[in-house]
Amino acid sequence: MLLWGLVALLAVGRTPVSLIGSAITGRVVDHAAQINITQEYVYDGAEPSEGVFYLPLDSRSAVYHFETQIGDSITVAELQPRGVARKTYEEAVLQGDSAQLLEQ
Repeated sequence: MLLWGLVALLAVGRTPVSLIGSAITGRVVDHAAQINITQEYVYDGAEPSEGVFYLPLDSRSAVYHFETQIGDSITVAELQPRGVARKTYEEAVLQGDSAQLLEQ
């Protein structure tokens, strides 16, 4: 089964998180398209969960901005080398902080 969107990683496996709203806007500049996707999810789980967001992209695509909002807290992605990003993410999780890791 191909997954896309937000998936909660639980002890019992991967569980899709409820998508309750979605908006897509775009514009073409020269020979490139800029697409903005805004999605709203609700996680009803009783236990904290690690979430994974799957977004299938063409190999010629790039993500240049990514942000998440959980409650009133907004996190904007920061570009880091892969190994540094993974370490930053794991350290934040160990400290009990909310953390996001975007990998290509």
